[in-house]
Amino acid sequence: MQTEAFLVYKNQFTAYLRDFIVSLQKTSLQIRERLRELDTHILAPLFEKLVEHRRQIPRLEDTAASGQEWLEEFREYWESLRRWFLGASSSQSELEMLQMQTNEMIRRMARYVQRISERQQHFRSRKKDYLHLSKWFAGCHSLEEAHQLSSVVFGTMTVRHLHLEEATTDNLHAETWEEQPEMREIKPRTNRYREKTKPGAFRSNHEQKEKQRLAYLKEREQEKQLIEKYMKNGEIRLAEIGIVEPFVRKVLLGWIGKSMAAKNHEVKTDYGMSVKVVIDPDRIITLDAEDGKLVMPDAVFELSGGER
Repeated sequence: MQTEAFLVYKNQFTAYLRDFIVSLQKTSLQIRERLRELDTHILAPLFEKLVEHRRQIPRLEDTAASGQEWLEEFREYWESLRRWFLGASSSQSELEMLQMQTNEMIRRMARYVQRISERQQHFRSRKKDYLHLSKWFAGCHSLEEAHQLSSVVFGTMTVRHLHLEEATTDNLHAETWEEQPEMREIKPRTNRYREKTKPGAFRSNHEQKEKQRLAYLKEREQEKQLIEKYMKNGEIRLAEIGIVEPFVRKVLLGWIGKSMAAKNHEVKTDYGMSVKVVIDPDRIITLDAEDGKLVMPDAVFELSGGER
């Protein structure tokens, strides 16, 4: 619903509720006074006349009912009407609750309108105000006159804080008006604003990607040669390889971890080879590396496939 349409609806709805409350207050007092004056003893002849009138009208659903049941039914209708206007000893009347809910609805509608007005005021542009204010300062003939205007516009009565985006000087005693003005881009205060972009030319990164690919392949080849340095007859025995580089130790431990999760203890390496790991838990060795020692069970790596 648009804001203008909502405001029109609000005015009509509020006027309707207000007229309803006024009419209800005028008539409800008279009705409550009449209800207090009448009681069941005074209305007993009326109830008997209603029962007699009901007997004269033949109805299928009333064949099994007695006159006493009809009399109790009319009395309950009357008590329900009294409770609606007068209430009971333990609860408020429906009339009072209706008045409270209607007043609350009017207050709620007024709050909604106030929030809409505050939201519109929040997003209202102050561009024209600032431009008009800047013309006042531009028309000052001296710095003293500008100071006087600033004391009125930005004085304690209308406090506004001005600051520079970046520090333009290291002098602590420099005044703001002594610095050079800065250009500041103003953007709309809305979440729908998007900066305009110009389509740029497509740049191909084929050469850069090719260099990265060759560097990666060269690095992998060096790693493969480093691993093959410890191979003898297609096997790597931890107990016989001596001191290894930290990278080689990391690769060997990775193969052991992957092989333990495989059914046949055979894994595929990143170098195109298949490795089957055979661990001897009864033989404990010390794997020496450049950055430390690792005590672990002996293992044999059987390599197959790939180019060696």
